[in-house]
Amino acid sequence: MTANPINAVTFRDAPPVEARSPEIGLLLGLLEAGTQNMRRELGDVDEDALIWQPYPNSHSIGALLIHVTACEAAWLHLVAAGQETALDMEEALMGGASIDQYEGIWPAPPRNPLSWYYAQHDEVRARTLALVRELPDPDEVRAVVWNPNRTCTVRWIVHHIIEHEAYHLGQAVLLHLMKERMVDKG
Repeated sequence: MTANPINAVTFRDAPPVEARSPEIGLLLGLLEAGTQNMRRELGDVDEDALIWQPYPNSHSIGALLIHVTACEAAWLHLVAAGQETALDMEEALMGGASIDQYEGIWPAPPRNPLSWYYAQHDEVRARTLALVRELPDPDEVRAVVWNPNRTCTVRWIVHHIIEHEAYHLGQAVLLHLMKERMVDKG
């Protein structure tokens, strides 16, 4: 984001990532731009705020960051690119705890600095970009490994991860605001 000195207008863009398919490159560029925007919005988060839960077994910033990281690997590495990926990544990063988002079970994540959470996601993102940018056809249909009765296009998978990340990382920003403004201020 740069400011134009002539009329002080802020310029933003979501440039495509270089890829075999321009459409996949655009989608990956949108994914990356969304991640960087969320990180700016989230700001600095201390370890207490990362593990804070408004009520027992509820969302926490750290658990949400782990969840989006693991889902990106499962959907984009395993399903879209057909590459081996540990389906238990979420549990491994959570220290053995299991998230069940559909039942509303979000165990407390490990106490680590924000840089640790971002490093986990950055490692997955680097692999995402390397694998998915090589896919030639966004219309190609993939079977969902954990649900054999479901298929989707590569385009839908990348869209799903963009939408999924925006949804959960918006929750992380809200949790940070709640912790700062409501809890810490009494």
